Amino acid sequence: MDPLTNRSIPDLCKEHRHLIDNVMLHCSEEIAHDPAQFRDDLFLLRFALSHKGNLEKTVDAVKQTIAWRVQHGERLKRLREGTEMPPGFETMQKYIPMDIHGTTAHGDVIFVMRTGNSNIKKLCDELGEAAITEYFVFCKEMLHALLDRKSREQRRIVKCVTIMDAKNSTAGNQGDRRWMTASGEGSKRTDLYYPQLLGAMVIVNLPLMLRALVAIAKLFMSKRSADKLLICPGKTRKDTILNCPVAKALIAPDQLPTFLGGTCACNHGRCVGGVANDFKSVVHDDDTTSAPDGQHTDSVPGADESYDPALGH
Repeated sequence: MDPLTNRSIPDLCKEHRHLIDNVMLHCSEEIAHDPAQFRDDLFLLRFALSHKGNLEKTVDAVKQTIAWRVQHGERLKRLREGTEMPPGFETMQKYIPMDIHGTTAHGDVIFVMRTGNSNIKKLCDELGEAAITEYFVFCKEMLHALLDRKSREQRRIVKCVTIMDAKNSTAGNQGDRRWMTASGEGSKRTDLYYPQLLGAMVIVNLPLMLRALVAIAKLFMSKRSADKLLICPGKTRKDTILNCPVAKALIAPDQLPTFLGGTCACNHGRCVGGVANDFKSVVHDDDTTSAPDGQHTDSVPGADESYDPALGH
């Protein structure tokens, strides 16, 4: 995890005061579109940290982000309020079991994605690359709303730790080029518009034969996201993710579902996406539209956490 995670926002703002003030000066015209939203130390601090104090890169990113936020202002407002879901929401939830599930020892949000149980081919067939990318970008507004609130409450930058369970993954499913292209483009755009959102991406239960596929997938991602992608050893169906050095330092067993080697069996043993913890197949892997036993496709992931609202990838 980023060593900045536990530093206070006031201390970080003080350290980067000169840069933040300069960014405000260089972006004054853009900030004037909505001073309440953009003339904000934490908003600008995220960009300063991501671009390592480089004024030119920070200013460029802030200008692009403000332009995008102004262009999509009404939609972003509805997403934050929970009155609108991201484009393709129902289809994404149908084919990818995913949800916010607990917090780390530092208070960062854990997002679990059961990639090995996901039906990537059917998802790509139904939505297509462009729609999947749009989902990845706009769903981050909901996650950002949650993390921003927590950051201001805790006076430190709260991030998201994504755990991807690759058990049952195959090259034919997860290796779909449409998926890698769409998720990679989504990664690059969210890295620009939502800096300092991701703490780490941890892949568990990755079949040995698919390690090369991960290396290929990283080529499609933003460099910052690729640098935060970690592969943990072991098999959590028989063991525990806490044998992974990264997870052990961050997560308590009661914050993890049983399929990750934790002790949680919430939602009647269907911790993530309404899919049974012991489900071992691929969702909707037939010609019907029925979900696997117990899967729900009409609720908002993360609602129990604070879906005032929150959703992440």
